Amino acid sequence: MNRGIAVAAVIAGCIITASANAKWEYGETKDAMSDGRYARTFADGDTGALGVKCDAPGGANSLYIHYLSQDYLGGGGGRPARRDLMVRFDEDAPQTGSWSYDGRGAILTNDKAVWAFVERLERAKQIAVRATTYDYKQVTTVIDVTGAKDEIAKVIEACGAMRPA
Repeated sequence: MNRGIAVAAVIAGCIITASANAKWEYGETKDAMSDGRYARTFADGDTGALGVKCDAPGGANSLYIHYLSQDYLGGGGGRPARRDLMVRFDEDAPQTGSWSYDGRGAILTNDKAVWAFVERLERAKQIAVRATTYDYKQVTTVIDVTGAKDEIAKVIEACGAMRPA
């Protein structure tokens, strides 16, 4: 896991465990007031990381996808900016979707799009992500996502998320 991400996670008080799938790291936090469980799993790539999370902004039962870049992507000055992000699973054709950019990250929160992304991610061995920064520079990250299905299952269980029928 990226050193900056690991330090931030320790400061936030969450527990991070290395998984049997060497590319993934799982973390879970229990809310002191509500006892709600918030979980996340991240896989590091060459210039960033990809995570599946359940916590804010959607609540404990909401999954979302979080891409973190080593490069500053930009945002909307206190409000995330919506821009396209391109994703390629294995050797499939790249797909472009609208993500919310803020700082060094971009998130996908639309429930239908998130579950479609999760289903593709669970079957993939590799993913390539291409983001466009605020100044139109393209940033590409390649990530080994082998074992994603088992890692995502832990997040879904911890958060009580329900797959759509």
